[in-house]
Amino acid sequence: MNLFYLGLLIAAAAATTQTYRGEARSGGELVYRELHTVTFEGEKPLRSETVYSDPAGVELGRLVNDYGPSLALPAHEMDDKRAKNAHGIRYRQQKPEMFNRDGEKEEKETLDSGDHKGGLLVGGQGLHYYLVVNLEEIVKKGKLPLKFVIPGRLDVYDFYLRVIGATPERVNLEIEIDNWILKLFAPKLELTYDRKQRRLLNYRGLSNLLDPRKKMMNVEINYRYD
Repeated sequence: MNLFYLGLLIAAAAATTQTYRGEARSGGELVYRELHTVTFEGEKPLRSETVYSDPAGVELGRLVNDYGPSLALPAHEMDDKRAKNAHGIRYRQQKPEMFNRDGEKEEKETLDSGDHKGGLLVGGQGLHYYLVVNLEEIVKKGKLPLKFVIPGRLDVYDFYLRVIGATPERVNLEIEIDNWILKLFAPKLELTYDRKQRRLLNYRGLSNLLDPRKKMMNVEINYRYD
């Protein structure tokens, strides 16, 4: 057998794909659904894609993450079709660059890691998969300072993650902005993980999608795995 094709077969055998789904509700009303497709190599995520659809099945947006450059801060693009906006992180000469694109107009800014010390730099779905890989370590620490990259605002904000409850079956986490003034306006993010399988079961907080009026919305999302 040709060694090139043998290598491809080995690589294909090593990679696994996981799919899971979420239903996002606001005020008890179903506002959209999520379909997640993730490719892993062992326990390490390589790529993930999330497709957002309205209750009728019409696609609202798509989020693609590439974890090659970084697990916690992957290269990613969020394409919000309803808001006609795309934003994310791209890497230029191994440096992360934030971008925000409305129509034909694009703004961008390069992140200098030296300017954002004191916390784990996260963005896209990087925090979730960082937790999937490092959940037990986070439970032991109890708290983790975060530098949350918000490409839509071309800015980085200080947050902290806390373990607020842990049993052999479940881990409950809370994420809050580390600024007492902004804390009055920014809601907490709450996550529940299956501790044994390291799967996200429930999320409560701000949505990745804007509502039909292009306003931010709070949602609760329950997940089920195929």
